[in-house]
Amino acid sequence: MTLEVATYRVKEDPEKHKETIVTHVNHALPSLPGFINRQVYQSADDPHLLIDVVQWTTHENALNAAAQVMH
Repeated sequence: MTLEVATYRVKEDPEKHKETIVTHVNHALPSLPGFINRQVYQSADDPHLLIDVVQWTTHENALNAAAQVMH
């Protein structure tokens, strides 16, 4: 199993946009090969900072998913 940790910033209204981002990505990830699970965290110190922790079956699956999402 491989864990992917990604951080990103929400520019405006983090509470409103967090739900939109989480919902959109939650619909896309399960269709990618090797996806196991995803958890999203919001920084207690900076509400604009979100942290994704995604579990993949292999490192290769994580890299392939990243390449697909970036295109």
